[in-house]
Amino acid sequence: MRKLAFLAAAALLLGCSKDIQNKDALKQAVVEYLNSKMSTTGLDVNLMTVDVSGMSFEKDHARATVVFRPKGSTEGAGMTMNYAFDRQGDKWVCKGPQSSPGGGSPHGAGGTLPLPGGDDGGGAPKSLPPGHPPVSKQ
Repeated sequence: MRKLAFLAAAALLLGCSKDIQNKDALKQAVVEYLNSKMSTTGLDVNLMTVDVSGMSFEKDHARATVVFRPKGSTEGAGMTMNYAFDRQGDKWVCKGPQSSPGGGSPHGAGGTLPLPGGDDGGGAPKSLPPGHPPVSKQ
């Protein structure tokens, strides 16, 4: 009788486990990660469209390719980044951006996001989009 009760409890717990192997769960983890970094990056994820374009799962780990575009922009605008995740309970926690298949950091040297148009070799941007406020070398 005890064994049956244990098996029933185990089956109930397994049945209540939330299925998080989907794009929405990974997207939420990336948004939470970026929001947690906003004070240091100045990046407001609310101004972007975030789409998971590819994903893979292996037990308690996941990887995803995420496309970022400014809200209201065309499909071709934006950038793509690879992220890794760890499962914690019924949600994914983003570990941060991962190296691109080519090997380098997706944020460029020093962990900063690359600027449009590259830089002039001294760290200053060659060009910024029209209406973009000036940026410093930091």
